[in-house]
Amino acid sequence: MHKDLNEVIFDVRKWAYDRNIINGSDYYRQYIKAQSEMGELADALLKGQRDETRDAIGDVLVCLINMAEQCQLSLQECLEAAYEEIKDRKGVMFQGVFVKESDPEYKRIMEKIHGSSHDGANGSIQE
Repeated sequence: MHKDLNEVIFDVRKWAYDRNIINGSDYYRQYIKAQSEMGELADALLKGQRDETRDAIGDVLVCLINMAEQCQLSLQECLEAAYEEIKDRKGVMFQGVFVKESDPEYKRIMEKIHGSSHDGANGSIQE
């Protein structure tokens, strides 16, 4: 049975306080640690290692939880703020790059994706 996300975040914060990670370190060091974990994530993804990928994503999240705590923020408020910023963006993913609707190449890209002219008026373009 899986724990509720808030329970897991609470457990991670307690673990970090118990080990003096929050008060004995700073957000810069947690940022560097998160970058290190991102390298491990990249390696696991390149090798197609599912278990290592899961572990690396978790390690990055632990670092982000710690960093948020050190900045007196919560993971939830950070995620909510990010979502508020992106929720109304219009565009499409093309060749691994998100192209905004305001981009001069957008119409050409949509034609390439859909094989015909498409202005997005029907709301079918999704992020």
